[in-house]
Amino acid sequence: MGWLLSNYANKNAFYNLLNKEYSQDVKQKGIISVPKIKFKDPLIREYKIFDGIPLQQSESEMVEVTAGKLFAINELIDNCEASLVPFDLKQRMLVKAMDEMGHFIENAAIKEFTAGGGSEGTASALPKPTETTVYDNLLQEVILLAKQGIAPSDIRIVISGDTERMLLLDTRYTNSGSEMGSGIVRTGEPVRKINGAICTTSYSLEVNYVVFNSKAAIGVEYCSLPLRIVDIQNEKHIGASRMIAKFNHGFGLLNKEMFLYNDK
Repeated sequence: MGWLLSNYANKNAFYNLLNKEYSQDVKQKGIISVPKIKFKDPLIREYKIFDGIPLQQSESEMVEVTAGKLFAINELIDNCEASLVPFDLKQRMLVKAMDEMGHFIENAAIKEFTAGGGSEGTASALPKPTETTVYDNLLQEVILLAKQGIAPSDIRIVISGDTERMLLLDTRYTNSGSEMGSGIVRTGEPVRKINGAICTTSYSLEVNYVVFNSKAAIGVEYCSLPLRIVDIQNEKHIGASRMIAKFNHGFGLLNKEMFLYNDK
């Protein structure tokens, strides 16, 4: 199944960047509460030895994370038992199913964190990017989060296909006189780091770009029934089989100001 899983992961450019550390907890408990991440917390204060340090209690806000949405594939393969499904057909069906699962969870994650989603972030204050402003837009977004104490190594940028095209047309990066620019000309690949933040393209992204703290955006998923082809055990479909899978997913955002999206 390794090649199938890699095929699935290839469709999840955005989803792969989310914080997955809570998946096992959600699988075991169904729902968990995670403390919100705050800027510049805890508070650092000066104190005097003889006066001691007054105890500080931060306001505790929690975000509930659950994978309560259930999804499944249940496709009939008529007149053919599982053991008799030709290998090439089985391979094509499984690959296509993994493709669809990958696209499905990628799109679900994008919708969840952008306008109208249940874990909606913050709309960018910057205008719609153009070929001459796209790089500057992304720089400003990264700097905005970095000024709040988020390390650039924790910041992720995901751009749409159209934004990728604009980035490649930015004259500062198509100039073959620079090492970075000549690399783009040779390989056709866009910049993969901007101001220290990793930049990835998702062709499913319907907004111009998102810039976020990867620790604050949570994605959880697990398969209650891994993808497989099995015989159907009933009198209605004698000698038939089906492709079946059951999976759960859910999302949570620990601070909406740590997730910026531009959809102008």
